[in-house]
Amino acid sequence: MQSRKPGRLPADSRPEFDGIDVDHALSGSSRSSEQDQASCDSHVLVGASHKSTTGSSSALALLNGLHRSDSGSGFPSSLNLHLTEPQAHNASPISRGHQKSVGVPSASTTVSSDKRQRMAMTLLASYASAVTLACLYLIMLVMQSGSHELENLPDVEPLDANEFRYAPENASLPAEHTLPLGHKQQFGHILVEPLRIEREPIEYVHFTGNTRLKHERTSPVLQLWVRFTNMSEDQVIAPLDRTLLFKRDFDDESSQLLANNFIRSENSADGTGGSTVYMLDHPLTSEWDICKQHLGEQLAPGESIEIFLPSQLEGIDSLSGPALWRMHIRKGFHAATGHGVTTLVDIVFDTQQIEDSSSGTSTGTSES
Repeated sequence: MQSRKPGRLPADSRPEFDGIDVDHALSGSSRSSEQDQASCDSHVLVGASHKSTTGSSSALALLNGLHRSDSGSGFPSSLNLHLTEPQAHNASPISRGHQKSVGVPSASTTVSSDKRQRMAMTLLASYASAVTLACLYLIMLVMQSGSHELENLPDVEPLDANEFRYAPENASLPAEHTLPLGHKQQFGHILVEPLRIEREPIEYVHFTGNTRLKHERTSPVLQLWVRFTNMSEDQVIAPLDRTLLFKRDFDDESSQLLANNFIRSENSADGTGGSTVYMLDHPLTSEWDICKQHLGEQLAPGESIEIFLPSQLEGIDSLSGPALWRMHIRKGFHAATGHGVTTLVDIVFDTQQIEDSSSGTSTGTSES
């Protein structure tokens, strides 16, 4: 009689890989193979003397979990006799076939898995690149914004009607914002050159230009003359106007005048001595303009103008030795919002540099 030797599983009967854990599948198949082997061995022992199909049916029941036989009704009874032959007794090829069919995915599944892995790596690389670019942007932003907090002050105009932005008198400015008298430095689009400090009275002119209207001139006060030059290529800028120069407030709790423009002796910085002199108390809505002051005049690119900052009369005689004159100027406009960008500048000088004017020895009056 012919006997059918056990062979490898047909290709079309191998189960498809469905994404389960491979290690678990292999361990399960190994245990199943051991059971198959043990079952086959038990039937080999009885196969020579027991010709019924009970043994072959039990072995086939174990094997049918993996594939079906060609006959579809189990192995013939002669298989039990043939299995007693040593060369056909080993059922390990069936176990190896079982392991291969379960543990190794099909070609199409492998390609799909590779595509998913490549896509995951691409997404991860893209995410890492985006995070890196964001970090670089933040670093550049921090480096650009690493300037002093008073480097860029908001313009006065966008503030509310009752809002006032005040920098404390003892606030330290960046080193490049301290400018000796007679030197020049560019801030934003404006080149600032403090020229001299004079002592002379203030004269007024009516805003209508009517020369018949007269206003009393003041006693001699200190006047800081500054030349402003517009260094921009496309912006028209008024470096100093009434609001920047004369805007002030009063703190009821501390009974202190708050202003961004003032004169202070050097030894008053720590509050142990010296004195602070503020600008002339000139109403923002006054109908009288200060003669030759040119406040609010706009400079086209390349244009220059000389403007003076007048002090109040009270306290100027108490100034002595090294001092500073702080002024609040506009240095350009923000490109995106159009709001003015302002800053503070300290002009350092010695009171011996103050020039007395011959016209400041007396006070004159005129009709009003």
